[in-house]
Amino acid sequence: MNKDLTVIITASYIPTHPSTTIIGETISSLKYLNLPQNTRVILAHDGCPDVKASENYNKYINNLRKSYKENFIVTVLPKKKHLTGSIRSAFEYVETEFVLIIQHDLPFCREINIHKVIEDMKENTKLKHVRFNLRPNIEHG
Repeated sequence: MNKDLTVIITASYIPTHPSTTIIGETISSLKYLNLPQNTRVILAHDGCPDVKASENYNKYINNLRKSYKENFIVTVLPKKKHLTGSIRSAFEYVETEFVLIIQHDLPFCREINIHKVIEDMKENTKLKHVRFNLRPNIEHG
């Protein structure tokens, strides 16, 4: 397993379940990062707030578990704990120095040299996080 980086993709119940299309596009977009071999990817899911929808949500989770096996871990909270709860739960599986957190519906759309990002973070200990914006940063105020 890669010792530098773990990827966490957060997700929650959405009405399109049990389709895995949206999260699948985000998983596929990881190709733009040229991740180190054997990078662990944690699919961290919030609990389903709607008992009526839980059957579809369970089908969705099962579809993920069938589709993504090697280097993937699928987690599901027993009840709704929102984004921070999903991330906190996923950290139980993190054994690396760095973590990349992505939301399930925000795929990468261009190449990022993740190796350089990790190298920069190792060299400059004041650099605590990096954000990948779609648009350029514009100073306000």
